[in-house]
Amino acid sequence: MHTTIRSEAVAATRAVRTRTALVKAAGIAVLLLAGVTACAPAIIGSGSTAGPSSAPTETAASPSAPASAPTATPTATPTPIPAGPAASVLIGAEATDIVDANGVVLASLRYASDGDAAVALATEILGPPTGTDFAVGLPHYAPADGTMWGGFQIWVNRYEPYEGQEIKQPTGDELLYETPFAVLASAPETSTGIPITAVDGTAVGDLYSDVIAGKDATVVHYDETFGYGTVALDLPTSFPAFTDAGEGVPPMAHGVIAGAEAVTGPITSIRSPFELYSLV
Repeated sequence: MHTTIRSEAVAATRAVRTRTALVKAAGIAVLLLAGVTACAPAIIGSGSTAGPSSAPTETAASPSAPASAPTATPTATPTPIPAGPAASVLIGAEATDIVDANGVVLASLRYASDGDAAVALATEILGPPTGTDFAVGLPHYAPADGTMWGGFQIWVNRYEPYEGQEIKQPTGDELLYETPFAVLASAPETSTGIPITAVDGTAVGDLYSDVIAGKDATVVHYDETFGYGTVALDLPTSFPAFTDAGEGVPPMAHGVIAGAEAVTGPITSIRSPFELYSLV
């Protein structure tokens, strides 16, 4: 069954968003090694005589041997854990990581990077795709090529004109929200049985009511017209997670969005990056 990430109902509910980028900060830890020096031998003094009477003669002390420098204890170097086969796919707000059973990241698919390169890397790790698809562009969305590995999909945006439609190529801060590619989970695992979850552990099939329990109202949305429910599972940290959705509309969460076709039913999709108000 082909799956698309486009819905014509989005255009009626979204307004122009203002994007603001934050500068990502990086920290560097420096390890300082202190050396130990040996003490130098003490200076040896000699005795002397004064006046007619003879003063006791002072016997010079035998020179002491220099203290030997302490021997540094070698630090054991931890043995690297060899990377194993892919054990899980973790969908985050800024990247999707494919990790092994020990948590070693085999691939980090950052949405701001090249989409075709992400597909090639995923293919190298997950194996040959099980299918491909194409999504025709809508007024607010570019056409996109989809590649599937069972329940895990990568959709690469194509900004070239298609059948008379031309979507403006994002630039600058727009690229933070309109990324070169996005991912979609339509099932709880890949075609080879690798589990797919959001970074918080949510998977397709979990009850929507359980997932939204205890979450702030700013990350939960119910569409009264269509009966769909969406919830943000992870938000970006290197740029603003909420964007201006227009006058009279609350700021819109942007990140990992899970959707349910009925609020009384299960999660049917997990997408990233996506918008909270978008339909499932």
